Amino acid sequence: MPPRLRSFRKEAQKAKEEAQPEETKVEIKDPEREITSISFSTKDVNFTQVAPEIFINICKFLPPIDLLSLAQVCRLFNEYLSSKESESTELIWRKARLTFLSTFDIGPPDGMSERDYIRLIVEKGCQLCGNKSGASIHWEFLVRVCNQCFKANIASFNSIMANYQIPLYFYPALPCYSRADSGYFWLPHVKKFRDEYNAANSEEKLKMLQDCTQKSHRIMLDKRARETSKSRERTARIQESAKKRKSRQDRIHQLVDEMSKETYEDGTPKFDQHLLKSNNVAYCKAINSTSTSLTDRAWRTWRKKIEKEYYSKVPSIMDQ
Repeated sequence: MPPRLRSFRKEAQKAKEEAQPEETKVEIKDPEREITSISFSTKDVNFTQVAPEIFINICKFLPPIDLLSLAQVCRLFNEYLSSKESESTELIWRKARLTFLSTFDIGPPDGMSERDYIRLIVEKGCQLCGNKSGASIHWEFLVRVCNQCFKANIASFNSIMANYQIPLYFYPALPCYSRADSGYFWLPHVKKFRDEYNAANSEEKLKMLQDCTQKSHRIMLDKRARETSKSRERTARIQESAKKRKSRQDRIHQLVDEMSKETYEDGTPKFDQHLLKSNNVAYCKAINSTSTSLTDRAWRTWRKKIEKEYYSKVPSIMDQ
């Protein structure tokens, strides 16, 4: 739990046991927020019995990671933030996502709550083995797993046909991961669907098959929409980076041209423009090193390097 919320839990427990009048202050440090602390008294009210309306208003200012931490403070707060039937609860998580996770402007997949959606996005590590690194989200299966667990829990069409004796008409009801010319299915989904289908009566089987097929179709459409959105974002980032790099290069060209116009007191040029740019490694590095904006401080550093290399070459050129 983040340090800024650890004291929140301690104060809640203390107030619950003693119910003594005191002033409680919850600090939430973030330079991007206008509200940095919330203070209220526990007099005449248990700390954990904050009115839902007040609690909701407080939560409207919190990013997803703080909401997840706040839900761990006590059972009451967890209930406030986990109700899937409450529109207010969904609104809290939705607002936090749209405000602080702007790249995930697409809503949660079919059947997933906003809170579960944010947990899938924000939390790190494999959901199966707990490995803290190398985990990625597979939207067709709605899981976040490492590569090892992913490979251990998928099976090809032919493998499922051979080992699970699942009829051919089952497959449209199961989301599929496509790789090369093969389709792969998530084994936990396959086993669950098979067991539920076998336990259902004839009427339930038909309805279950139809419902799962429709849901699978929506999940695959959602996956493609996310891939398209991600591709657009990647293209936009590349274009923005190229734009910044071009701006930096133009600025350096301009500054080097200004250098070439500098003169001594007698009017003699300090630099030869051609020699400043020709075969000057420092000049080339300054242009191509990064796409970040060129600050005055950075330019002073690059100028010293360009001058040093320029003067190191002038004597050899003069001797020719």
